[in-house]
Amino acid sequence: MPIKLKRDPSTLRVALKRCDECLFTKRRLVSEARMEDILAECENSGTAFECHRATLAGDEYMCRGYYDEVQPLIARLARSLDRLVFVEHPAKAKE
Repeated sequence: MPIKLKRDPSTLRVALKRCDECLFTKRRLVSEARMEDILAECENSGTAFECHRATLAGDEYMCRGYYDEVQPLIARLARSLDRLVFVEHPAKAKE
């Protein structure tokens, strides 16, 4: 059964800081070619890139690197409507 997340759907959650394996760092977990594919997929589908740390912890929020580098429309709208919330990374991924 999927996890039901308890969060306010009227806000956009974004990582407070980039993690040390962020897609937009040299320590990213994927190749540069895969990174380009991911960014193209996000752009073509109108979605945003979720932070992998959040995903591993069973949560969901936008990658800080994606927020900073791409500045997607959804983030710009959320910011202008005062609906942007920055969240700390979980201390440890769920096992």
